[in-house]
Amino acid sequence: MFADADDFFLPEALNKVVSKLDELKTDILITAFRYERDGEVKILENDVTWLHGKVYLRDFLSDNKIYFNSYCANEDNGFNRLCLLYKPKLAYDNTLTYVYSENSKSITRRDNRLYKFTGLEFLAKNLVWAANEYLKNCKNCDYKAVASLLFCLLMAMHYYYLDFFGAYDVDKILFWSKESLDLYEKYSGFLSDKDVRPLMAAYEKAYPNVVKRLSFEDFLAKVKDAK
Repeated sequence: MFADADDFFLPEALNKVVSKLDELKTDILITAFRYERDGEVKILENDVTWLHGKVYLRDFLSDNKIYFNSYCANEDNGFNRLCLLYKPKLAYDNTLTYVYSENSKSITRRDNRLYKFTGLEFLAKNLVWAANEYLKNCKNCDYKAVASLLFCLLMAMHYYYLDFFGAYDVDKILFWSKESLDLYEKYSGFLSDKDVRPLMAAYEKAYPNVVKRLSFEDFLAKVKDAK
């Protein structure tokens, strides 16, 4: 398990997860965690992005050569996406094990919108890193899973491009997306229209208020020309 320096485990959390691991025989156990920010409290369950509240079988990580990279943001997302590419045995348990406390006045969170914008560079770098690490070390690669991961990354960058339009230098998002697109094009043939449609629909649902200033296809064309 992993913990941030300013977070904490709930009482008996470790005993609870050890007993669950023995019972479920899983590679990764995903438990619930409490998110606290300025008096606001949320309970997050079934999350596959953050490290919080998760237990990883060491043999699963070492057998697949899964480790952390040296990026300073979004590295937990890269780590988890690399794990998921290997199709681990996953188990979900709603036991609360962890408290994540966010300080909105910290250096990185002071302007949360700016933090999200600058973090996009590392979102792209981490997911491309995860795809490349998997392709380098897997024995029987699931190229469709790689293509799906990269397609979803490009969709996310597209919607963030639209969301941040006029607020920041959005041409940076085009440049940050370039490596993702180059790698995606190598494996895009493994995705059919039937695979792509629900992924696109999910992003449209997730960003209902974003003004459609350009299509996804036009965004990809701009990424190709980015310098």
